[in-house]
Amino acid sequence: MAAGTLNFASVPSANLSDLRERLAPFLAHLSSELGLRVRMRVPSSYGEVLDGMLLDEWDLVIAGPRLWINAKDRGARYLPLVRPIRRERNEYLAAIYVRKDSNIQRLDQLRRRRVAFVSTVSTAGFIVPRAALSRAGLALQALGGHHFVGSHQACLAQVLNGRAEAACSFAGALESFSRELPALPDELRSIWTSDPIPNEVWALSQSHADAEPSHPERLRNILVALHESPQGRQALEAMHDRIQRFEAVDEAVYEAVRPMLRRT
Repeated sequence: MAAGTLNFASVPSANLSDLRERLAPFLAHLSSELGLRVRMRVPSSYGEVLDGMLLDEWDLVIAGPRLWINAKDRGARYLPLVRPIRRERNEYLAAIYVRKDSNIQRLDQLRRRRVAFVSTVSTAGFIVPRAALSRAGLALQALGGHHFVGSHQACLAQVLNGRAEAACSFAGALESFSRELPALPDELRSIWTSDPIPNEVWALSQSHADAEPSHPERLRNILVALHESPQGRQALEAMHDRIQRFEAVDEAVYEAVRPMLRRT
C-alpha cells in the first residue's frame, strides 16, 4: 500500500469501462469515509486477480468463492470482511444460458455444442457448471468446442452474437448486464441452475491490516452500514449489481463449500 492510498481490485465481471462507471460512486464514498485515495484496478483476467493476491498487490479485493479458496490454498494472506446481500440472499446460483429460440432444454443436449465459459477459476462461470456437465455425462471433450472469454458480460455476449450456443454465468446475470446488453432478457433463457453458493467475498490484505490495524474493523463497518445513508444507497444503486447491503463474513462460510467447489 502506497502511503495514503488503498488499491482496490475487482474480478472482471464486466467490461473495464463499465465496471469503472459502476463503481466510481462507491469508490468516492469509500475514499471520503477512510480519508484515503482509493485507486481502482480491474485486472484483465481472473488469473491476474489471483496473481495479484499472491503477490499482495491488492489492499481490498473482490473474489468469488473458488478464486478465494484457490488463493488461500496458495498462501495469499487476506482477511474476509463482508459479502453482499442481493434480493435478501447471501448466496447465489450458477446458471447456464441459451437463446430462447434454441432447441436445447437439458444439459445432456449440450453434447457437440459450443459453450462459453468465463475463466478456469470462475465459480459460476466454470467450476460449478463444469461439475454439472460431468454429472450429466459430458466431459469438456464431448462439447462442440469451448472457450474462456474473461468476464460474465462477455460470456453472455457470446450467445447473443452466435459465437456460442450456451454460456455459463450466474442466475440473474441477464438483468445485471441488461444496461450494457439490452437484448439479454428478451433473447436468452436459463436451462439449469446450481445449488446455492456463497456470494463473493470482499477481503483486505493482511499486510494492509498490519500497517493499519484499525482498518479491518473500519472497512467492515463502512461496508455493512453503506445502505443506511443516502450517499451509500446511491453508490449501491450505481453498481447495477442488485446489491442491497453487505453483511460481515468469515472464513468458515467458504470452507464449508470447499467440497462443492472442488475441481472435477
